[in-house]
Amino acid sequence: MTKKKYASISDNVTIDLFDYIWNVVSQWKAILIFALIVSVMAMFLQYHSDMKVYNNSEKQTMTVDSLREELNSEQLIGVEFAVRQQLLLEKYQNYMDQSPLLSIDPSQEHVLKTTYVISGCDATTTASLVDAYNALFLSSSFVDGVGELMPESENKDYASALIVPGAIAVTPTDEKETTQGSGVIGVSIILLDQMSAEEVQNFVDKSVTDYTAKLTNSIGVHQLSLVSSDETTLVNIELAGNQQDIINYSYIIRNSVQQLTQNFTEQQKNLYDLMLKEAHQSDDAEEASITITPEHPRLSKRSLVLGFIVGVLLYAFAYLVLVLFQKTIKTAKECEDTMSIRTLGELHEFHGRGWKKLFNSKLFYGLKYRKYRDINLQTNKIVDSMVAYAKKHPGCKIQFVSVAPVTEQEEKYLREMIHDAKNQGVEVSLLVGDVNRDTTFHQNLAQADQMILVLCSGRSRYEDIDLCMNLATESDLDTIGTVFVDC
Repeated sequence: MTKKKYASISDNVTIDLFDYIWNVVSQWKAILIFALIVSVMAMFLQYHSDMKVYNNSEKQTMTVDSLREELNSEQLIGVEFAVRQQLLLEKYQNYMDQSPLLSIDPSQEHVLKTTYVISGCDATTTASLVDAYNALFLSSSFVDGVGELMPESENKDYASALIVPGAIAVTPTDEKETTQGSGVIGVSIILLDQMSAEEVQNFVDKSVTDYTAKLTNSIGVHQLSLVSSDETTLVNIELAGNQQDIINYSYIIRNSVQQLTQNFTEQQKNLYDLMLKEAHQSDDAEEASITITPEHPRLSKRSLVLGFIVGVLLYAFAYLVLVLFQKTIKTAKECEDTMSIRTLGELHEFHGRGWKKLFNSKLFYGLKYRKYRDINLQTNKIVDSMVAYAKKHPGCKIQFVSVAPVTEQEEKYLREMIHDAKNQGVEVSLLVGDVNRDTTFHQNLAQADQMILVLCSGRSRYEDIDLCMNLATESDLDTIGTVFVDC
Protein backbone atom coordinates (compact mmCIF):
# COMPACT_ATOMS: atom_id res chain seq x y z
CA MET A 1 0.00 0.00 0.00
CA THR A 2 1.39 3.37 -0.99
CA LYS A 3 1.73 5.70 1.95
CA LYS A 4 0.09 9.07 1.42
CA LYS A 5 2.43 11.97 2.02
CA TYR A 6 1.25 15.32 3.36
CA ALA A 7 2.90 18.66 2.83
CA SER A 8 4.55 20.15 5.91
CA ILE A 9 2.39 22.88 7.42
CA SER A 10 5.46 24.38 9.15
CA ASP A 11 7.10 25.12 5.81
CA ASN A 12 4.05 26.22 3.85
CA VAL A 13 1.90 28.17 6.26
CA THR A 14 0.69 31.57 5.05
CA ILE A 15 -1.05 34.45 6.79
CA ASP A 16 -4.45 35.40 5.45
CA LEU A 17 -4.60 39.20 5.33
CA PHE A 18 -8.33 39.34 6.02
CA ASP A 19 -8.05 37.04 9.04
CA TYR A 20 -5.09 39.02 10.32
CA ILE A 21 -6.93 42.36 10.07
CA TRP A 22 -10.08 40.88 11.55
CA ASN A 23 -8.21 39.39 14.50
CA VAL A 24 -6.44 42.68 15.16
CA VAL A 25 -9.65 44.70 15.02
CA SER A 26 -11.46 42.22 17.26
CA GLN A 27 -8.91 43.03 19.97
CA TRP A 28 -9.99 46.68 20.02
CA LYS A 29 -10.10 46.83 23.81
CA ALA A 30 -6.47 45.81 24.16
CA ILE A 31 -5.53 48.10 21.26
CA LEU A 32 -7.31 51.02 22.91
CA ILE A 33 -5.53 50.51 26.24
CA PHE A 34 -2.13 50.01 24.60
CA ALA A 35 -2.58 53.01 22.28
CA LEU A 36 -3.66 55.24 25.17
CA ILE A 37 -0.59 54.23 27.17
CA VAL A 38 1.69 54.95 24.20
CA SER A 39 -0.03 58.28 23.45
CA VAL A 40 0.27 59.47 27.06
CA MET A 41 3.93 58.44 27.13
CA ALA A 42 4.56 60.27 23.84
CA MET A 43 2.85 63.39 25.14
CA PHE A 44 4.91 63.47 28.33
CA LEU A 45 8.15 62.70 26.49
CA GLN A 46 7.47 65.64 24.17
CA TYR A 47 6.66 67.82 27.18
CA HIS A 48 9.89 66.75 28.89
CA SER A 49 11.88 67.57 25.76
CA ASP A 50 10.20 70.98 25.43
CA MET A 51 10.91 71.73 29.09
CA LYS A 52 14.62 71.11 28.52
CA VAL A 53 14.64 73.60 25.66
CA TYR A 54 12.60 76.08 27.71
CA ASN A 55 14.94 75.90 30.71
CA ASN A 56 18.00 76.50 28.50
CA SER A 57 16.49 79.42 26.56
CA GLU A 58 16.83 83.13 27.40
CA LYS A 59 14.71 86.23 26.86
CA GLN A 60 15.44 88.30 23.73
CA THR A 61 14.78 91.99 23.10
CA MET A 62 13.94 92.63 19.45
CA THR A 63 13.49 95.92 17.58
CA VAL A 64 11.94 96.68 14.22
CA ASP A 65 15.34 96.84 12.54
CA SER A 66 16.58 93.57 14.03
CA LEU A 67 13.39 91.78 13.03
CA ARG A 68 13.58 93.18 9.50
CA GLU A 69 17.00 91.58 9.08
CA GLU A 70 15.58 88.15 9.88
CA LEU A 71 12.99 88.30 7.09
CA ASN A 72 13.40 87.99 3.35
CA SER A 73 12.02 90.61 0.98
CA GLU A 74 8.78 88.75 0.28
CA GLN A 75 8.02 88.29 3.98
CA LEU A 76 8.85 91.93 4.67
CA ILE A 77 6.54 93.19 1.92
CA GLY A 78 3.73 91.07 3.35
CA VAL A 79 4.20 92.54 6.83
CA GLU A 80 4.36 96.14 5.59
CA PHE A 81 1.22 95.71 3.51
CA ALA A 82 -0.61 94.15 6.46
CA VAL A 83 0.41 97.08 8.67
CA ARG A 84 -0.89 99.63 6.14
CA GLN A 85 -4.14 97.74 5.84
CA GLN A 86 -4.53 97.54 9.61
CA LEU A 87 -3.93 101.28 10.04
CA LEU A 88 -6.50 101.99 7.33
CA LEU A 89 -8.93 99.65 9.06
CA GLU A 90 -8.39 101.48 12.36
CA LYS A 91 -9.11 104.76 10.59
CA TYR A 92 -12.38 103.45 9.21
CA GLN A 93 -13.25 101.84 12.52
CA ASN A 94 -12.57 105.06 14.38
CA TYR A 95 -14.85 106.92 12.00
CA MET A 96 -17.56 104.28 12.39
CA ASP A 97 -17.31 104.49 16.18
CA GLN A 98 -17.28 108.28 16.47
CA SER A 99 -19.01 109.84 13.48
CA PRO A 100 -22.67 110.69 14.19
CA LEU A 101 -23.48 110.10 10.51
CA LEU A 102 -23.11 106.36 11.02
CA SER A 103 -25.83 106.38 13.68
CA ILE A 104 -28.33 108.27 11.52
CA ASP A 105 -31.08 106.38 9.74
CA PRO A 106 -30.74 107.64 6.13
CA SER A 107 -34.39 106.81 5.44
CA GLN A 108 -35.50 109.23 8.19
CA GLU A 109 -32.91 111.96 8.28
CA HIS A 110 -34.09 114.86 10.48
CA VAL A 111 -32.91 118.15 8.93
CA LEU A 112 -33.33 121.86 9.71
CA LYS A 113 -32.97 123.88 6.50
CA THR A 114 -32.61 127.68 6.77
CA THR A 115 -32.61 130.07 3.77
CA TYR A 116 -31.66 133.79 3.64
CA VAL A 117 -31.79 136.43 0.89
CA ILE A 118 -29.14 139.14 0.40
CA SER A 119 -30.42 142.39 -1.10
CA GLY A 120 -29.64 146.12 -1.35
CA CYS A 121 -26.31 145.84 -3.17
CA ASP A 122 -24.91 145.30 -6.63
CA ALA A 123 -24.21 141.90 -8.15
CA THR A 124 -20.47 142.04 -7.55
CA THR A 125 -20.92 142.84 -3.87
CA THR A 126 -23.61 140.18 -3.61
CA ALA A 127 -21.28 137.53 -5.02
CA SER A 128 -18.60 138.46 -2.48
CA LEU A 129 -21.15 138.37 0.33
CA VAL A 130 -22.41 134.96 -0.76
CA ASP A 131 -18.87 133.58 -0.60
CA ALA A 132 -18.33 135.17 2.79
CA TYR A 133 -21.52 133.75 4.29
CA ASN A 134 -20.71 130.38 2.81
CA ALA A 135 -17.31 130.53 4.53
CA LEU A 136 -19.09 131.32 7.79
CA PHE A 137 -21.00 128.03 7.71
CA LEU A 138 -17.73 126.15 7.26
CA SER A 139 -15.73 128.14 9.80
CA SER A 140 -14.40 126.56 12.99
CA SER A 141 -16.41 128.94 15.19
CA PHE A 142 -19.68 127.92 13.50
CA VAL A 143 -18.74 124.23 13.66
CA ASP A 144 -17.84 124.54 17.34
CA GLY A 145 -21.15 126.23 18.02
CA VAL A 146 -23.05 123.35 16.41
CA GLY A 147 -20.89 120.95 18.40
CA GLU A 148 -22.02 122.56 21.63
CA LEU A 149 -25.61 121.77 20.69
CA MET A 150 -24.84 118.07 20.12
CA PRO A 151 -25.74 115.51 22.83
CA GLU A 152 -23.03 114.74 25.38
CA SER A 153 -22.74 111.16 24.11
CA GLU A 154 -21.70 112.26 20.61
CA ASN A 155 -18.18 113.17 19.53
CA LYS A 156 -18.15 116.93 18.95
CA ASP A 157 -15.09 116.64 16.69
CA TYR A 158 -17.44 115.43 13.98
CA ALA A 159 -19.84 118.39 14.20
CA SER A 160 -18.81 119.54 10.71
CA ALA A 161 -20.39 116.37 9.29
CA LEU A 162 -23.80 117.69 10.36
CA ILE A 163 -23.46 120.98 8.42
CA VAL A 164 -24.42 121.06 4.75
CA PRO A 165 -24.29 124.51 3.03
CA GLY A 166 -27.40 124.97 0.92
CA ALA A 167 -27.76 125.93 -2.75
CA ILE A 168 -26.42 129.42 -3.38
CA ALA A 169 -27.40 131.61 -6.29
CA VAL A 170 -26.87 135.19 -7.44
CA THR A 171 -29.72 136.45 -9.62
CA PRO A 172 -30.46 139.91 -11.13
CA THR A 173 -33.33 141.76 -9.50
CA ASP A 174 -34.15 143.53 -12.73
CA GLU A 175 -33.57 142.17 -16.22
CA LYS A 176 -32.63 145.65 -17.47
CA GLU A 177 -30.37 146.59 -14.60
CA THR A 178 -27.94 143.70 -14.23
CA THR A 179 -25.81 145.74 -11.88
CA GLN A 180 -28.39 145.14 -9.14
CA GLY A 181 -28.91 141.63 -7.80
CA SER A 182 -29.87 139.42 -4.88
CA GLY A 183 -28.18 136.37 -3.40
CA VAL A 184 -29.73 133.33 -1.79
CA ILE A 185 -27.77 131.52 0.86
CA GLY A 186 -28.76 128.59 3.00
CA VAL A 187 -27.53 125.98 5.41
CA SER A 188 -28.92 122.58 6.35
CA ILE A 189 -28.07 121.08 9.73
CA ILE A 190 -28.78 117.42 10.48
CA LEU A 191 -30.53 117.14 13.82
CA LEU A 192 -29.44 114.27 16.03
CA ASP A 193 -31.62 112.80 18.74
CA GLN A 194 -31.95 115.19 21.70
CA MET A 195 -31.00 118.20 19.51
CA SER A 196 -33.56 121.02 19.66
CA ALA A 197 -34.47 122.55 16.29
CA GLU A 198 -35.34 125.81 18.02
CA GLU A 199 -31.94 126.08 19.69
CA VAL A 200 -30.17 125.29 16.43
CA GLN A 201 -32.22 127.92 14.56
CA ASN A 202 -31.49 130.55 17.22
CA PHE A 203 -27.79 129.74 16.96
CA VAL A 204 -27.83 130.08 13.16
CA ASP A 205 -29.74 133.40 13.33
CA LYS A 206 -27.35 134.82 15.91
CA SER A 207 -24.29 133.71 13.95
CA VAL A 208 -25.59 135.20 10.71
CA THR A 209 -26.73 138.44 12.38
CA ASP A 210 -23.38 138.96 14.10
CA TYR A 211 -21.59 138.24 10.85
CA THR A 212 -23.79 140.68 8.89
CA ALA A 213 -22.46 143.67 10.83
CA LYS A 214 -18.91 142.53 10.22
CA LEU A 215 -19.45 142.04 6.48
CA THR A 216 -21.17 145.45 6.16
CA ASN A 217 -17.94 147.10 7.26
CA SER A 218 -15.60 144.86 5.28
CA ILE A 219 -17.49 144.26 2.00
CA GLY A 220 -20.46 146.59 1.68
CA VAL A 221 -23.85 147.68 2.92
CA HIS A 222 -26.56 145.06 2.39
CA GLN A 223 -29.68 143.61 3.87
CA LEU A 224 -30.07 139.97 4.98
CA SER A 225 -33.59 138.59 5.31
CA LEU A 226 -34.74 135.19 6.58
CA VAL A 227 -36.82 133.54 3.89
CA SER A 228 -37.61 130.16 5.45
CA SER A 229 -36.71 127.81 8.25
CA ASP A 230 -38.02 124.30 7.59
CA GLU A 231 -37.69 121.27 9.85
CA THR A 232 -38.21 118.13 7.77
CA THR A 233 -37.54 114.41 7.55
CA LEU A 234 -36.15 113.13 4.28
CA VAL A 235 -34.48 110.14 2.63
CA ASN A 236 -30.77 110.66 2.10
CA ILE A 237 -29.69 108.15 -0.55
CA GLU A 238 -26.15 109.51 -0.63
CA LEU A 239 -25.75 109.03 3.13
CA ALA A 240 -27.07 105.47 2.86
CA GLY A 241 -24.52 104.73 0.14
CA ASN A 242 -21.69 106.24 2.15
CA GLN A 243 -22.62 104.23 5.23
CA GLN A 244 -22.71 100.99 3.23
CA ASP A 245 -19.42 101.81 1.50
CA ILE A 246 -17.64 102.35 4.82
CA ILE A 247 -19.01 99.08 6.22
CA ASN A 248 -18.03 97.17 3.07
CA TYR A 249 -14.54 98.67 2.96
CA SER A 250 -14.00 97.83 6.61
CA TYR A 251 -15.15 94.25 6.05
CA ILE A 252 -12.88 93.79 3.02
CA ILE A 253 -9.85 95.26 4.78
CA ARG A 254 -10.45 93.19 7.93
CA ASN A 255 -10.60 89.97 5.89
CA SER A 256 -7.47 91.00 4.03
CA VAL A 257 -5.56 91.56 7.28
CA GLN A 258 -6.78 88.26 8.74
CA GLN A 259 -5.74 86.29 5.66
CA LEU A 260 -2.32 87.91 5.65
CA THR A 261 -1.55 87.52 9.34
CA GLN A 262 -2.79 83.95 9.74
CA ASN A 263 0.01 82.75 7.45
CA PHE A 264 2.72 84.81 9.17
CA THR A 265 5.71 83.17 10.78
CA GLU A 266 6.52 83.96 14.39
CA GLN A 267 9.09 86.58 13.27
CA GLN A 268 6.56 88.19 10.94
CA LYS A 269 3.98 88.39 13.73
CA ASN A 270 6.50 90.04 16.04
CA LEU A 271 7.49 92.59 13.39
CA TYR A 272 3.83 93.27 12.59
CA ASP A 273 3.07 94.00 16.25
CA LEU A 274 6.14 96.21 16.61
CA MET A 275 5.40 98.25 13.48
CA LEU A 276 1.83 98.87 14.66
CA LYS A 277 3.13 99.87 18.07
CA GLU A 278 5.60 102.24 16.44
CA ALA A 279 2.88 103.75 14.24
CA HIS A 280 0.76 104.51 17.30
CA GLN A 281 3.62 106.14 19.20
CA SER A 282 4.43 109.83 19.14
CA ASP A 283 7.53 111.05 17.32
CA ASP A 284 9.52 111.66 20.51
CA ALA A 285 8.78 108.24 21.99
CA GLU A 286 11.51 105.65 22.46
CA GLU A 287 12.15 103.08 19.77
CA ALA A 288 9.57 100.32 19.90
CA SER A 289 10.88 96.96 21.03
CA ILE A 290 9.52 93.63 22.08
CA THR A 291 10.87 91.16 24.61
CA ILE A 292 10.44 87.63 23.36
CA THR A 293 9.99 85.27 26.28
CA PRO A 294 10.07 81.57 25.45
CA GLU A 295 6.61 80.15 25.77
CA HIS A 296 6.16 77.71 28.61
CA PRO A 297 5.64 74.23 27.17
CA ARG A 298 2.20 72.72 27.20
CA LEU A 299 0.95 69.18 26.91
CA SER A 300 0.74 68.64 23.16
CA LYS A 301 -2.50 67.35 21.69
CA ARG A 302 -0.60 66.63 18.49
CA SER A 303 1.78 64.31 20.36
CA LEU A 304 -1.22 62.64 21.99
CA VAL A 305 -2.87 61.94 18.62
CA LEU A 306 0.36 60.82 16.95
CA GLY A 307 1.16 58.62 19.94
CA PHE A 308 -2.25 57.00 19.70
CA ILE A 309 -1.74 56.25 15.99
CA VAL A 310 1.75 54.88 16.64
CA GLY A 311 0.34 52.76 19.48
CA VAL A 312 -2.24 51.18 17.17
CA LEU A 313 0.42 50.46 14.53
CA LEU A 314 2.81 49.04 17.13
CA TYR A 315 0.13 46.73 18.46
CA ALA A 316 -0.70 45.52 14.94
CA PHE A 317 3.00 44.92 14.25
CA ALA A 318 3.49 43.12 17.57
CA TYR A 319 0.53 40.88 16.79
CA LEU A 320 2.03 40.10 13.36
CA VAL A 321 5.34 39.15 14.98
CA LEU A 322 3.47 36.98 17.48
CA VAL A 323 1.63 35.20 14.69
CA LEU A 324 4.87 34.60 12.79
CA PHE A 325 6.82 33.25 15.76
CA GLN A 326 4.10 31.51 17.73
CA LYS A 327 3.59 28.94 14.95
CA THR A 328 0.28 27.60 16.15
CA ILE A 329 -2.83 26.91 14.14
CA LYS A 330 -5.19 29.89 13.94
CA THR A 331 -7.80 28.77 11.42
CA ALA A 332 -8.99 25.52 9.91
CA LYS A 333 -8.22 26.96 6.50
CA GLU A 334 -4.47 26.84 7.20
CA CYS A 335 -4.41 23.06 7.43
CA GLU A 336 -6.96 22.65 4.66
CA ASP A 337 -4.98 24.74 2.17
CA THR A 338 -1.55 23.36 3.08
CA MET A 339 -2.23 19.64 3.56
CA SER A 340 -5.34 19.38 1.40
CA ILE A 341 -7.28 17.83 4.28
CA ARG A 342 -10.93 18.75 4.35
CA THR A 343 -12.53 20.33 7.40
CA LEU A 344 -15.42 18.27 8.75
CA GLY A 345 -16.67 21.02 11.04
CA GLU A 346 -15.76 23.88 13.33
CA LEU A 347 -16.81 24.31 16.95
CA HIS A 348 -16.66 27.95 18.06
CA GLU A 349 -17.84 29.29 21.37
CA PHE A 350 -16.95 32.71 22.78
CA HIS A 351 -14.74 32.39 25.86
CA GLY A 352 -13.95 35.98 26.80
CA ARG A 353 -13.68 35.71 30.55
CA GLY A 354 -11.50 37.65 32.98
CA TRP A 355 -8.45 39.31 31.44
CA LYS A 356 -9.16 37.49 28.17
CA LYS A 357 -11.93 40.02 27.55
CA LEU A 358 -9.18 42.43 26.49
CA PHE A 359 -8.27 40.20 23.57
CA ASN A 360 -11.71 39.00 22.56
CA SER A 361 -14.76 40.88 21.45
CA LYS A 362 -18.04 39.02 21.58
CA LEU A 363 -19.44 41.20 18.81
CA PHE A 364 -16.54 40.61 16.40
CA TYR A 365 -16.33 36.95 17.39
CA GLY A 366 -20.00 36.48 16.63
CA LEU A 367 -19.71 38.25 13.28
CA LYS A 368 -16.67 36.26 12.19
CA TYR A 369 -18.07 32.86 13.14
CA ARG A 370 -21.74 33.54 12.48
CA LYS A 371 -21.88 30.45 10.22
CA TYR A 372 -20.85 28.26 13.15
CA ARG A 373 -23.15 29.63 15.84
CA ASP A 374 -25.19 26.44 15.98
CA ILE A 375 -22.88 23.98 17.79
CA ASN A 376 -25.39 21.14 17.44
CA LEU A 377 -25.51 21.63 13.69
CA GLN A 378 -21.72 21.37 13.50
CA THR A 379 -21.48 18.30 15.74
CA ASN A 380 -24.23 16.55 13.77
CA LYS A 381 -22.37 17.38 10.57
CA ILE A 382 -19.17 15.79 11.94
CA VAL A 383 -21.02 12.70 13.19
CA ASP A 384 -22.72 12.30 9.80
CA SER A 385 -19.30 12.41 8.12
CA MET A 386 -18.02 9.62 10.39
CA VAL A 387 -21.12 7.51 9.83
CA ALA A 388 -20.88 7.97 6.06
CA TYR A 389 -17.22 6.97 6.11
CA ALA A 390 -17.93 3.94 8.30
CA LYS A 391 -20.57 2.72 5.86
CA LYS A 392 -18.03 2.78 3.06
CA HIS A 393 -15.41 1.10 5.24
CA PRO A 394 -17.23 -1.38 7.50
CA GLY A 395 -15.43 -2.34 10.69
CA CYS A 396 -13.04 0.62 10.61
CA LYS A 397 -11.82 2.22 13.82
CA ILE A 398 -11.90 6.02 13.87
CA GLN A 399 -9.95 8.06 16.35
CA PHE A 400 -10.15 11.77 17.27
CA VAL A 401 -6.52 12.85 17.67
CA SER A 402 -5.39 16.08 19.29
CA VAL A 403 -1.72 16.98 19.71
CA ALA A 404 -2.64 19.84 22.06
CA PRO A 405 -4.57 19.83 25.33
CA VAL A 406 -8.29 20.46 24.93
CA THR A 407 -10.52 22.46 27.25
CA GLU A 408 -13.28 20.87 29.30
CA GLN A 409 -15.90 22.30 26.97
CA GLU A 410 -14.10 21.01 23.88
CA GLU A 411 -13.70 17.54 25.41
CA LYS A 412 -17.38 17.56 26.29
CA TYR A 413 -18.36 18.19 22.66
CA LEU A 414 -15.90 15.54 21.43
CA ARG A 415 -17.29 12.98 23.89
CA GLU A 416 -20.85 13.77 22.82
CA MET A 417 -19.93 13.21 19.17
CA ILE A 418 -18.22 9.91 20.04
CA HIS A 419 -21.34 8.84 21.94
CA ASP A 420 -23.64 9.75 19.03
CA ALA A 421 -21.40 7.97 16.52
CA LYS A 422 -21.22 4.81 18.65
CA ASN A 423 -25.01 4.79 18.88
CA GLN A 424 -25.00 4.57 15.09
CA GLY A 425 -22.55 1.67 15.04
CA VAL A 426 -19.32 3.54 14.50
CA GLU A 427 -16.31 2.62 16.63
CA VAL A 428 -14.76 5.93 17.70
CA SER A 429 -12.21 6.88 20.37
CA LEU A 430 -10.35 9.99 21.55
CA LEU A 431 -6.59 10.42 21.79
CA VAL A 432 -5.17 13.55 23.40
CA GLY A 433 -1.46 13.71 24.14
CA ASP A 434 1.93 15.26 23.63
CA VAL A 435 3.29 13.81 20.43
CA ASN A 436 6.85 14.70 21.49
CA ARG A 437 6.90 13.49 25.10
CA ASP A 438 4.17 10.87 25.32
CA THR A 439 5.93 7.57 24.53
CA THR A 440 2.61 5.76 24.17
CA PHE A 441 1.20 8.26 21.69
CA HIS A 442 2.48 6.37 18.63
CA GLN A 443 1.29 3.06 20.03
CA ASN A 444 -2.19 4.43 20.79
CA LEU A 445 -2.35 6.10 17.40
CA ALA A 446 -1.59 2.81 15.62
CA GLN A 447 -4.63 1.14 17.21
CA ALA A 448 -6.98 3.01 14.88
CA ASP A 449 -7.56 2.67 11.15
CA GLN A 450 -8.61 6.23 10.41
CA MET A 451 -7.88 9.52 12.11
CA ILE A 452 -9.75 12.79 12.54
CA LEU A 453 -7.25 15.48 13.47
CA VAL A 454 -8.50 17.87 16.14
CA LEU A 455 -7.03 21.36 15.67
CA CYS A 456 -7.12 23.56 18.78
CA SER A 457 -7.07 27.27 17.98
CA GLY A 458 -3.82 28.88 19.18
CA ARG A 459 -2.62 25.65 20.85
CA SER A 460 -1.92 23.07 18.16
CA ARG A 461 1.65 23.75 17.06
CA TYR A 462 2.73 23.32 13.45
CA GLU A 463 5.62 20.99 14.31
CA ASP A 464 3.37 18.76 16.42
CA ILE A 465 0.83 18.56 13.58
CA ASP A 466 3.60 17.63 11.13
CA LEU A 467 4.95 14.97 13.49
CA CYS A 468 1.48 13.53 14.07
CA MET A 469 0.83 13.35 10.32
CA ASN A 470 4.17 11.59 9.79
CA LEU A 471 3.33 9.05 12.50
CA ALA A 472 -0.07 8.51 10.91
CA THR A 473 1.58 7.91 7.55
CA GLU A 474 4.00 5.40 9.08
CA SER A 475 1.07 3.61 10.75
CA ASP A 476 -0.91 3.55 7.49
CA LEU A 477 -3.65 5.70 9.01
CA ASP A 478 -5.91 7.49 6.62
CA THR A 479 -6.91 11.01 7.70
CA ILE A 480 -10.62 11.52 7.18
CA GLY A 481 -10.48 15.26 7.92
CA THR A 482 -10.02 17.84 10.62
CA VAL A 483 -12.20 19.32 13.34
CA PHE A 484 -11.33 22.87 14.40
CA VAL A 485 -12.21 23.69 18.01
CA ASP A 486 -12.11 27.03 19.84
CA CYS A 487 -14.26 26.80 22.95
